[in-house]
Amino acid sequence: MASSPIMYTPILPDETEELHIQHIINIPEVIKPALHEICCIYKVPPNLRKLNNGESYTPQLISIGPFHHTKEELKPMHTQKQRDKDYMFTTSWICKTIQRDLLLLENQLPIFLLEHLHQKVFKDSNNGFNFLELAFNYFEDYNPQRSNKDENEEMLKNCKPCQHFTDLIRRFYLPKEVRDDDFNNEDKYCVLKTATKLNEASISFVKVDQRSLLEIKFVKVQILNWFLCFGCSPFLKFFKSKLEIPQFKVDQTTECVLRNLIALEQCHYSEQPFICNYVFLIDSLINTQEDVEILVDKEIIVHELGSHVELATMINGLCKNVVVTCNYYGKTSKSLNDHYHNRWKRYMGMLRSVYFRDPWRFSSVVVGVVIFIVAIVNFLRITGLYFRDSRH
Repeated sequence: MASSPIMYTPILPDETEELHIQHIINIPEVIKPALHEICCIYKVPPNLRKLNNGESYTPQLISIGPFHHTKEELKPMHTQKQRDKDYMFTTSWICKTIQRDLLLLENQLPIFLLEHLHQKVFKDSNNGFNFLELAFNYFEDYNPQRSNKDENEEMLKNCKPCQHFTDLIRRFYLPKEVRDDDFNNEDKYCVLKTATKLNEASISFVKVDQRSLLEIKFVKVQILNWFLCFGCSPFLKFFKSKLEIPQFKVDQTTECVLRNLIALEQCHYSEQPFICNYVFLIDSLINTQEDVEILVDKEIIVHELGSHVELATMINGLCKNVVVTCNYYGKTSKSLNDHYHNRWKRYMGMLRSVYFRDPWRFSSVVVGVVIFIVAIVNFLRITGLYFRDSRH
């Protein structure tokens, strides 16, 4: 059967030009500049909000930002906000809930606007404090590194360029000094071994004070720690490699705080994700209840949650759907993993965890070794006497 001929419809030049015109995108002559440098208040990205139904990002009592002020459940508080001396604001749980609402990323106003309003309302009665100082003191409970007066003044100076309350709390966590080469792009996906694994590799966890929460350091001992007596003896810990970590206190509000700080970094500080990197590191250390027990025993983590399992679940869920482009702890994680993959150190660490975990096991091992040596000496002595008598 012969195939039917294919019919072509010619397109005239005028029609071709019309088709081209229809596909041209209308581009304005003047394009407005991007507002990223100006914008500082964001809606939490959907991939983060869906993890806990948005509970960590939604105000419960009071709204001051642009995203939640129309919600019906928050309208009764609009009237309450207009009263300077209301008994409701002396109730502890209400004060704590309001404090929690005011740190949420979606519930913010620019700090410069709040400063302007403060100056208008309290012209003659500011008691010598500016608005930023008042905010600094108000959120003191969320400061993980409470210090003396001089250190607080220095921290307050570092908080002056903050954008809003969420940004202020983030600056509580930041290291005192940051170099340009601290962030590592090559090892941004380096996953640290768990606390149990590192402990088996004879790495001790040490709580340190007078440091920013994010200042975690791996101190390697290059000599003598490979030798059994120096690397495994609990009485010679200064010969061991150690991971120095400031104490991390976890309470009922910690998850909410960290989730909002993570969301802020995802939206505004993608090139300096300090909080994201810190939570990733703690998440890497904790997989099971045993990992939590190691860090709790060393007082590196202090928590008020119901159980160690609840803490592990909370930590493991914080970094889901979080994307980072660099890692503040990349070099540290790589050094720790390299130490772990050294077989001799890992074997010595496992030997220590079995026989030198505590003074009782250590003493029993020493007694056993002494008895073994005495038995060998007696065997050699008796054998020597036997051969000597046989010669005679």
